[in-house]
Amino acid sequence: MFIDHPSMVRFGEKECCALRLSLEKNFAEIYETLKGRIGEQMLCLYRDILIEPKNYGGASSLGFIPNEEHKIFYGLAAEMELARLDGEKQTLLCGCEAIEHINALKNAIKLLTGK
Repeated sequence: MFIDHPSMVRFGEKECCALRLSLEKNFAEIYETLKGRIGEQMLCLYRDILIEPKNYGGASSLGFIPNEEHKIFYGLAAEMELARLDGEKQTLLCGCEAIEHINALKNAIKLLTGK
């Protein structure tokens, strides 16, 4: 069943892959940065939504109606990974090219901010 809503954000396979890699590499810093703003359990839940299903062969896309916490969390993850990938021109451990992740992260930020 496909549900659509005007506020729905859909991260496709590339956005999920890029954000997953960011969370695997940057979660400790994201956690420390946001733990006063977003509850610690929610930070772990937002991380696990992207990381855990993939580990068990689950969904490789994510559709949700974002609240401010989602925008802050996933936006920070995207920005941190963009900074890390700046100038990269190689194949990443996941098999994607760096430029694919850069474009996907820019798209994720656009989807979250509407800009």
